[in-house]
Amino acid sequence: MTERPGPARSRPSGVLLLLLAYALFAVCWTYQAPRWSSNDFNILAILLITLATVLAAVARPSASPAFPALPEALLGFLVAQRIFQQLSRALWSSVGGLAWAPVGSFTYYHGFHQVSQFDAEQILLFLVFVNLAWKGTKPAAAAAIFVAGAMAVQGMYYVIALHPQPHMDVWYMLKGGAQRLMAGGNPYTGVYRMPWLPPVHKEVGLQWPWFPYWPGTLIPCIVGLLGLDDVRWGTAWSTLAAGGCAALLVLTCGAGVERRRARRLAALAAAVFVLAPEVVSMWAWAWTEPFLVGLCAGFALAWRNGRRGLAGVLFGLLIASKQHAVVFLLPALMMTRDRRFWIAAGLTALAVLLPFIAANPREFYTDTVWFPLSLPWRPEGLTLDDLCSRFGFHLPGFVAPVALLTALWVMLRRRPFGLPECLQWCGVLLSLAFLFAKCAYRNYFHLVGALWVLALLAAWLESQDGETADERG
Repeated sequence: MTERPGPARSRPSGVLLLLLAYALFAVCWTYQAPRWSSNDFNILAILLITLATVLAAVARPSASPAFPALPEALLGFLVAQRIFQQLSRALWSSVGGLAWAPVGSFTYYHGFHQVSQFDAEQILLFLVFVNLAWKGTKPAAAAAIFVAGAMAVQGMYYVIALHPQPHMDVWYMLKGGAQRLMAGGNPYTGVYRMPWLPPVHKEVGLQWPWFPYWPGTLIPCIVGLLGLDDVRWGTAWSTLAAGGCAALLVLTCGAGVERRRARRLAALAAAVFVLAPEVVSMWAWAWTEPFLVGLCAGFALAWRNGRRGLAGVLFGLLIASKQHAVVFLLPALMMTRDRRFWIAAGLTALAVLLPFIAANPREFYTDTVWFPLSLPWRPEGLTLDDLCSRFGFHLPGFVAPVALLTALWVMLRRRPFGLPECLQWCGVLLSLAFLFAKCAYRNYFHLVGALWVLALLAAWLESQDGETADERG
């Protein structure tokens, strides 16, 4: 076998650093502390997120040699994460801290007895999944993915079907906006009834005049309303789509890769998306990040398969769904100048955004730009300024621009810059934007972790492609 070039072996830790960064994120997601109070777990979470972001920024996955042990690493991570989650929930429940328990939406809605039953069922299914996934045969891998999907659907049932009206402002806004659009109205000119608001917005009362989401977010909401009369089902189904795209992404590996190993990794990749502890909270509270993760996974799969037009459509829809997704433009531009991709992305984004901008530019700007920027600083979030405030001072103003400019300088010097680097740096820039924002929460960082997992899978595929080419040479 021909030796791989020297520079590729000079940075053997690139993939491992990215995997470690995602693992640190998972520790943050395991705990669900009270939402409206300061707590020590937020301090730990901010520190871990910052460390993870630095590790991801210095990682060079495409410059690392092939990492054949990724399936074993992901399996060990999943098992450790599941054990840590169950032990943590048992610990908090035993001391009466049900509202603090990991995946606290279960305990908040259903009480300890039903949570214990859910845990027992999930543990049994997880053991079945591990056994099937590790076999690596085609029937076993398909069955493992089915079991992972069944575990996810069970979680959806517990937090959506058994609790049809969550006390969450996001749910009321998305439901009202989707219903208004389905009735032929403009969601950005509506006034929504808010039976529940977080304490920081109590002065607004029950009438909420803003819809702060870009219109692409309404797509899964309308799907959920049409399907099972709840906007949360649309974002929950997006999680299943993300897991399926991740599995198919792995299976695009070349014929030279051992098929048993590829099928094993495909099952584990799907499980990382649909069995992550934080996704249950996403479904429960109607947070929209699972939809964005599904779009990112679909974009990565389409790009890997050479479907530049489809990749552009999904990327454009991603840009038109969330304001902070605009940070993806620079990494994508560094990855490709393909005309088909950018035309498809531009036309898709314009097709989604322009009708609402043209209908009422003032209201669109007020709801989606002015209102988010005018939100007050939130002391209970996961930002570096929140961390500093716990110790009696605020973050100096020069730190944010220096950090962002340093990150951009590092990114612009990276070569090669393919799909793994694009996904990696979309996550890094997004994480930095959140860390220096006025407010950021666990659901914000869910998208960051998902991008790094996709970057890991893409880097593994490229390294396997390289190994296969070396063997042919």
